[in-house]
Amino acid sequence: MIDPVEAFENQFDPVEDGYIYYPSTKSGGKLVTPAEYDQLLRDWKSTAKGRRFWGMIGFVLASLLIATVFDTSVDLPDWFNSMLTIALVVLIMIWLFWNSFAPRRLVKGRPDHSPPRSREAVLKAAHEAVPWYLVIFVLVISGGIFGFSWYHGPESFADWGWLIASGAFLTSYLWLAYKKWTDWRE
Repeated sequence: MIDPVEAFENQFDPVEDGYIYYPSTKSGGKLVTPAEYDQLLRDWKSTAKGRRFWGMIGFVLASLLIATVFDTSVDLPDWFNSMLTIALVVLIMIWLFWNSFAPRRLVKGRPDHSPPRSREAVLKAAHEAVPWYLVIFVLVISGGIFGFSWYHGPESFADWGWLIASGAFLTSYLWLAYKKWTDWRE
């Protein structure tokens, strides 16, 4: 629902001699040259939608296929499939985090080109990064799950988990909707 390439591009503010990248909410802006920006963007497009992305999908599918064939030919413990799934998810998360932090690694140690942004500017940019259609979608889904869980009453640990998690999502996205609305009104 959120375009990962657009989200990546929005981390960089164009200036005369390149782009400004803020590695954290409290650090100053670091200068990234146009050539560095183009390389970062090319690498991210490959990671998010291109060759690297499809390579990771192929790796996951091949791993699952091999594990399934192996599981049917050898009597493996019940926990094997769960551990394989957890391992694949962890590997994908590590891979995505490593690639998404490439700009931060690039500018590490560079002097500040611009002062740190104000807390209000950082929060406003974060609010703008989440589109309204996603906010409304999450509000409807989490509200429906919360209402259903509340109406039927939690009887098990899993029921309590659904109630608490959907309530947390509903509350946080209501707050986000309020903040987006007040930002828009200013």
